[in-house]
Amino acid sequence: MTEEVKVTGTLQSDFKTLRLELVPVASGAGTHANLGTDQVADLINFLAGSRAKMLPALDSPSPPKGQQQAVFDPRWCVQPEPLSEGMALAIRHPGLGWLSFVIPPESLKALKQLVDANVARFDQIDSTPKVKN
Repeated sequence: MTEEVKVTGTLQSDFKTLRLELVPVASGAGTHANLGTDQVADLINFLAGSRAKMLPALDSPSPPKGQQQAVFDPRWCVQPEPLSEGMALAIRHPGLGWLSFVIPPESLKALKQLVDANVARFDQIDSTPKVKN
């Protein structure tokens, strides 16, 4: 059985410490902890790993519109993944670190088709500089 808890956090002025507060709604008596960057990273990893095992599983056929914060031009790395005969894709998120995915050959083909279609669309855009009179 779960208890409704209000979770809040405040980034301290040093930008190195997060004050995390947990307050049970029923009692109002909560606790707090001041966490450094390594502790925050450990907590995020623990929570993500725990959520991956919880029921019901996250089930969404596509990302919900308007609910994700996109990272512009992240660092990324691609390399062959021999066990699946696909590719390992790692993308660096500024708050979550490196997120790694193994993409099997069938999904790679579909992804390539989508990327190729969009690259072709950009190639069709007239890149001739325009002069305003």
